[in-house]
Amino acid sequence: MTSIPPYQIVPLAPQHERAGFSCNDENLDNYLKKNISSDVKRNACSAHVLTETGKNEVLGFYTLSPETITFENAPEEIYRMYRKNRIGVVLLGRYAIHSSLQGKGIGKMMLMKIYSDVYKSKNIISSAGIIVDAKTESAKSFWKSREFVKISQDSQESEKFLLPMKYIEKLFNKPAGS
Repeated sequence: MTSIPPYQIVPLAPQHERAGFSCNDENLDNYLKKNISSDVKRNACSAHVLTETGKNEVLGFYTLSPETITFENAPEEIYRMYRKNRIGVVLLGRYAIHSSLQGKGIGKMMLMKIYSDVYKSKNIISSAGIIVDAKTESAKSFWKSREFVKISQDSQESEKFLLPMKYIEKLFNKPAGS
């Protein structure tokens, strides 16, 4: 007998129940409840939600969109890799997990889905990696702990972090048996 995974990550659809979502960040909660659908309709981003298999309650979500950035203020290692004036990346614009699931490994599952999707798309549309715009100290710490490299500071609060494609490629290009 095959067991059904308890969670699934799927594109946001009208049947997904968002009203009860809370990740302890009012901005992210409100974005999911009030703005995400219009951004998807305008093709400003793609949105994906985490639900229990067979259910519609949103337990996590993220948005992805194309972005171009410059690297003039990036660390030397990153600057040397991407000397072009502007280069394409995938913007992980919003990323949140319901407060009841935080710290239980669900975020890692969502990140692996994001990494997999970005990796699969790299031969269709080139990307230097995944970029995030961290606005809080906890977000900055979170992304640093996941191999993202600080590439710039937009303001006193906001810092951009990049996960280079070479890191993502290493995750999926492992030799057989390793």
